[in-house]
Amino acid sequence: MKKNAFFVAELVSVIVLIASAVVYAMADARENSPLIIGLLAVAAVVGVVLLVKHFPYGEYIPFVLSLVSVVVFIPLAFDEVGDVLSKINMNGLSTSWIASAVLIVLSMVCTGVSTAVAAKD
Repeated sequence: MKKNAFFVAELVSVIVLIASAVVYAMADARENSPLIIGLLAVAAVVGVVLLVKHFPYGEYIPFVLSLVSVVVFIPLAFDEVGDVLSKINMNGLSTSWIASAVLIVLSMVCTGVSTAVAAKD
């Protein structure tokens, strides 16, 4: 039963990681980091591998990659918000940028949950 819970948690995590990478890549922002897109894509690929074959401590890799993507995203987020507040960006934050920010944080949460579920095994 626990293995089934990990499968569901990891599947949800992979779906959110893929959605995060796609939405962030298409977001309207002054600058998007290809590193974030790459980290999310690699985390999704590792998550798919974990769905097929489990290896020791493998469940930590997607979590670390998504955590690093959040760490890389934070300075860019402050830069975007700073541009809006200083009137450099008169259009404000786009809904696609806000959605990508929410999805990047959600991907970190989902990979953390799947890591916690796997750690209980």
